[in-house]
Amino acid sequence: LLELKAGLNASGETDRAMGQMLRYLLAWKSHGPAILAVCGETSPEIRFLIRIYVHTWRKQLNLPVTVIFKWDPTITTEEEIEMPIEAPRLEGV
Repeated sequence: LLELKAGLNASGETDRAMGQMLRYLLAWKSHGPAILAVCGETSPEIRFLIRIYVHTWRKQLNLPVTVIFKWDPTITTEEEIEMPIEAPRLEGV
């Protein structure tokens, strides 16, 4: 399963898109892994929120999913560039 999302600029639309993705994952679980590709400009906060969703799906629901983001040339901080694609940085986890 390859799901493409674009234009995720606010938490409300991100929550809606992640709910849709979860429904796809539950329906697709027995067929194989899934990739969520997020395109377009997405703030660091929204990228982090999406990583939290994916991390939860993988760890708590055992769903085979990963997320990738389009490379954004406007990112300038080392911390954001080094942040992992598949899972968020969570203290103490």
